[in-house]
Amino acid sequence: MARATPALPQARLRRGLLALLPVLGLAACGDEAPTAADANGAPAPVVSVMPVERTEIREGFSFVGRVEAVDHVELRARVEGTLLERPFTEGEDVAAGAVLFVIDPAPFDAAVDLASANLERARAAATEAEQSLARTRELHGRGNVSDAALDEAVARAQETAADVLAREAELRNVQIDLDHATIEAPIAGRISRAALSVGNLVNPNSGALATVTSLDPIYVLFSISERDFVTWSQTMAAAGPEVTPPDLVLELGLANGTMYDQTGAIDFLDSTVDGNTGTIPVRGVFPNPDRILLPGQFVEVMVTGSQPVSALVVPQAAVQTDQTGQFVLTVDPQGRATVRPVTVGRQEGQDWVIEQGLEEGDQVIVQGLQRVRPGQAVSAVPLAGPDVEG
Repeated sequence: MARATPALPQARLRRGLLALLPVLGLAACGDEAPTAADANGAPAPVVSVMPVERTEIREGFSFVGRVEAVDHVELRARVEGTLLERPFTEGEDVAAGAVLFVIDPAPFDAAVDLASANLERARAAATEAEQSLARTRELHGRGNVSDAALDEAVARAQETAADVLAREAELRNVQIDLDHATIEAPIAGRISRAALSVGNLVNPNSGALATVTSLDPIYVLFSISERDFVTWSQTMAAAGPEVTPPDLVLELGLANGTMYDQTGAIDFLDSTVDGNTGTIPVRGVFPNPDRILLPGQFVEVMVTGSQPVSALVVPQAAVQTDQTGQFVLTVDPQGRATVRPVTVGRQEGQDWVIEQGLEEGDQVIVQGLQRVRPGQAVSAVPLAGPDVEG
């Protein structure tokens, strides 16, 4: 009679087969490439790399600048009188020739009328004296009047002629005073607050009644050191004799971190170095149609060449700094992380310009830097691949 198979050996068989599965799985994967590892056998850290690229940039220099108006005029009273009108809105733009203040013209109108009457009397007297002199000369020619009478007639004619000139000058003066009773905008620009209200007595000692400031175009003033000037001049000389200051482009960085949307040009470069500061004053001029730039603002002035040049750039995240200077980590052909000291130029967007230390095509580690030691084997993937935290 056959006996049943005990259950215990079957359970042991199942456990044995389960224990063999991982071994069988490893054997099945034996043809795949092994994971990269360092010298100690540990898995190599994964890093994201990108090649050093050459791009077209515009070489330049950066300075601190201050905005200044092209024209700034103080409006002052040139005659004394009561302020009757102030036909403008404070803080708005005014056109050249616009009436801004009116001083009571009545006293000046009266003075003009009086001077005009005096001039008419003087002209009448001069006409009469000229006619008298003509008759006296005729009679003197006939021998009917003496030389003394002729001399007296000549003196009278000269006196009345001089009086006419004096009365004409008097009329011009009072007419000027009348004209000065109306204060017009000498330039187009934005007007300030008024210092005095209508009804106040004003005179030449009252100070500025208001100011008019032109805003478009507008100046930006900055100074360059002797060292920067020499470097700048050498750069321009290397670019060729056809490159002159007018060929340079000015760009502005604003206080909120944005770039001004208009470019400018240099219109003045001083011919001497300031002995106190060791700097050379430079002035640029910018369009300002939206009135974003106002006199007194501080801006960052970037002076660049109008023609681009080729330069090597790397992302800012790839550049590190220690006590010896700035450096990047690259992956060499053997897959090891290598320290490369670099000389960094100016910022270009989100990149640094590399002046020395790298060549085009070098694989620079951008992400995963904190997990890497110099000389360590790494597993490099392109930066455009899966994100790797730094």
